[in-house]
Amino acid sequence: MKAYLKVIFAGILGLYLTGCASIMTAEQAAPNLSFQEDAGPLVVAVLDNRPYVLDKDKNPSFEGLIRSNLGIPFSYGTATGEAMSLYLGKRIEHGFKSSGVDTVLYPTTVGMTEESLLQELSKGGKKSLVVSLLEWKYDHHTFSKSSYYDVEVTVLDNQGNRLVDKKFTGKDGIPSGHIANAMQQLYKARFEQFLSDAQIEQALRR
Repeated sequence: MKAYLKVIFAGILGLYLTGCASIMTAEQAAPNLSFQEDAGPLVVAVLDNRPYVLDKDKNPSFEGLIRSNLGIPFSYGTATGEAMSLYLGKRIEHGFKSSGVDTVLYPTTVGMTEESLLQELSKGGKKSLVVSLLEWKYDHHTFSKSSYYDVEVTVLDNQGNRLVDKKFTGKDGIPSGHIANAMQQLYKARFEQFLSDAQIEQALRR
């Protein structure tokens, strides 16, 4: 009975937080980038190395926790049900394409190592951008709404040489409103920040 009530409560809580607003598409949530055609052709890959996904405690689509007033956590996934690597990858891909860069999204799977991914990308003869997620989740509570990230960004040239490795770690507050759209706006801003980093931008323009 307690388990049944927990499911009911989770559903009510989810409806309360998400409401009936339409979900932003990948195109709408894509970061605004200032690259031109000379940055491509480019391959983008997002690798999910979050420990709780690797050990199967959470699904690849896991996005964050929404807690009841008693602090009981309920796990929520991406709005589309897609793996987080694909969900974010599509938005980064659209950001580059909208900037005029010939871009392809490379599919990754849970358990794929960064070493094996970089080896595969180095064979393609194209410049590559790899985003590795070490932490990427939100924790939403009535009195505390935070989103955490720990990300490594790597750029390879078209011969597979590593041009730059950059790490970004931090915590953001979560805006009010539809949780899925609020998070997408947050992701958009993050990738605009990551990809405007001077070293990363220089590597992508080489």
